[in-house]
Amino acid sequence: MSRGTVFIVEDERLVAEDLRDSLTAVGYDVVGMAGDGETAVDRVGELQPDVVLMDIHLDGDMDGIATARAIRSRYGTPVVYLTAFANDQTLERARETDAFGFIVKPFQEKAVIAAIEMALGKRAAERARLERETLVQSGLMNLPLGVFMTDPHDRIVFANATARHHIGRDLDADGGVRLEEVFQVNETAEADSDDAAGFVVEMTGRRLPVYFSEEPLRDAKGQKLGRIVIYQDAEHPPFSGELGRLLRAYMRSTQASPNSPEQFLTICAWSKRIKVDDDKWVSFEDFLSHYLGLHVTHGISPEVAGEWVSRKSPATKKVAGS
Repeated sequence: MSRGTVFIVEDERLVAEDLRDSLTAVGYDVVGMAGDGETAVDRVGELQPDVVLMDIHLDGDMDGIATARAIRSRYGTPVVYLTAFANDQTLERARETDAFGFIVKPFQEKAVIAAIEMALGKRAAERARLERETLVQSGLMNLPLGVFMTDPHDRIVFANATARHHIGRDLDADGGVRLEEVFQVNETAEADSDDAAGFVVEMTGRRLPVYFSEEPLRDAKGQKLGRIVIYQDAEHPPFSGELGRLLRAYMRSTQASPNSPEQFLTICAWSKRIKVDDDKWVSFEDFLSHYLGLHVTHGISPEVAGEWVSRKSPATKKVAGS
């Protein structure tokens, strides 16, 4: 079984072949080699290797750094640089291409393997992160509540479909739109009242009253990356009745204490159970009754009832047994 696929970009043919033989001997699949940048970019696009080994000092119009930049921007393939020597300016250019590692010539087999394995590990982590981000963004995009996310300067970097519909603006085209341009806090609203806590500013200038909750976005070190604002239309709420009332009360309470760890609910994607403690998950019914104080009863929707009756009717059984 292959340990991974590798593409080598090296203008010294003997060096490239020696490297290929060494990698093949320890279980890697060297899917191709190139001696110039233009060929490398095309071939990497065709072959989609797991990692590219790139000589920094390539002859031709594209040196190794320019080639790596093109490969990273087009395909996202991790690049490990090969270099015999490099000045500070060259190394700085290389770092700007998000290099996954450097190997100094003449290189030893252990160093090459270690660099490749590190690049593959980082690549796997990067893919997992992107998949998680895509999953989260997809969920937020289709949420019936409005969602805004900002950068540290309060410029909007994400707005879901509901928010985009309300403001009527293409934020991707506008670029650099500050949150305050489309979202305003209702300074006169009282915490225990039914007054809208904020307003979403539509393209026409009309202010749509909303209930909202916000939370700072932070990295692993606690540095603020921006903030997320989630809101519910106060005029035409996507959730109505008692559940809608509870959601509005919940949003008002979290607005009063934005750092509350209970600001977001964690729901199991499979069982739909709700997390209420570090190691405790409860059913939706238990959450409504024990944590929100609702009296819960059960019924059967017309769709389910009709399906159940059709399965149990003699006519259905006769057809099934014929």
